Parts: sequence; C-alpha cells; structure tokens
Amino acid sequence: MKKILAQQSGVNNKPVYLQAFKDLLARMLIPDGAIPFSESDRKHSFEILHIMQAEFSANGSYSQDMLVQLFWSLVMLIVRNVNAGVTTIRKNNNDVERLNAILSYIRIYSLDAEKMKISEMAGHFHMSPNYISIYVKKHTGLAIQQHMMQARIKTAEILLKQKKYSINEVAFRLGFNDASHFNKLFRKYKDTSPGRFSQDQLKAS
Repeated sequence: MKKILAQQSGVNNKPVYLQAFKDLLARMLIPDGAIPFSESDRKHSFEILHIMQAEFSANGSYSQDMLVQLFWSLVMLIVRNVNAGVTTIRKNNNDVERLNAILSYIRIYSLDAEKMKISEMAGHFHMSPNYISIYVKKHTGLAIQQHMMQARIKTAEILLKQKKYSINEVAFRLGFNDASHFNKLFRKYKDTSPGRFSQDQLKAS
C-alpha cells in the first residue's frame, strides 16, 4: 500500500486524486447513496477524507504513513456500515416472508373456524396472540381481524359464484352465527347484499 501511494502521490497526479476524493465525499453525503452510512459514521468518514485530502495537498513528512492509516480507517467504517445494511435487508426480507405466510394462512383457512382463531394462528407461527396482532397491524396498517374478515368475504364471493349454496349455507360455512350478520358485513365490504351479488352473477353468466 505504501508503495502504491508513493507511486501515485506525485505532483502531476494530485488533481486526479483530489477530484476522486471530492466525488467520494459527495456520494457519502447523499442519505440514500450507494454506501448506507449512519449519520455518525458519515460524519467521521467526511472528516477522514478531508484530512486525506489535506495530506495529499501538503505532501509533508510522514504523509504516506498517515494516508495508509487513514485509508484503512475509512475501509473499516465502510465495512461496518455495509454489514449493518446487509443485516437490515435480511431482517426486512424475513419480515416480508413471515407476513406473507400469515396472510396466506388466513386465505387458506378462511373456512376453518378453529384455525382462524387468533390463538391457533399465533401458535402456528410461534407467536403470542397479542404479538401477532401487533405484528400484522404494524406491517400492513390493518388489524388482523380485518384481514380475516376480508378473506372470509372473498371466500363468500367464490361460494356465491358457484351457485351451489344458499346465502344461509354460505354464512354457516364461513362461521357466522346468523345470515343477518353475514349480510351486514358483506354489504359493508362489497357495498351490496349477498342476494344482489348472486343475482348480478346470474345475469352476467
């Protein structure tokens, strides 16, 4: 490294390296730049690059030794922040996978009243009932009960389109205690009644 710096620290090369440092400084100051620096490390790196720039300009005693030390200090800061960025990405990917698994579970078991219990669902994903509710609300903006109801209404649409079941039978299969409650919720989510929905499907077929 000393040899490289010694070879490249001539007067004719200074403008090239000073411009390279300025370009690197500019990139590091961009919050969403290629290098995911924390605020404190971005500040430290900015200071190190300024010192390196000054040493390149001065070319004084021990400049090469100082540049080597400063260079490796900068490398360690970059490595630390890149590793931190990779860890964050991995955690975010894990969150997406878990959330998709929970939402898929809700869609798959929308007709199974036992599996649709939050306690049963939480146990399946090794979470507490309270935590799974908080987790889903945090990552989707909707309560887990809303996701469950949307899945049940979507399943109701599918059953009604099949024209095999009466409205009472659909309500029962979806775990509603009575058809009136089912009618109310279906109208809330679809802005029409189950009966009208079925009639519209007949006209469209």
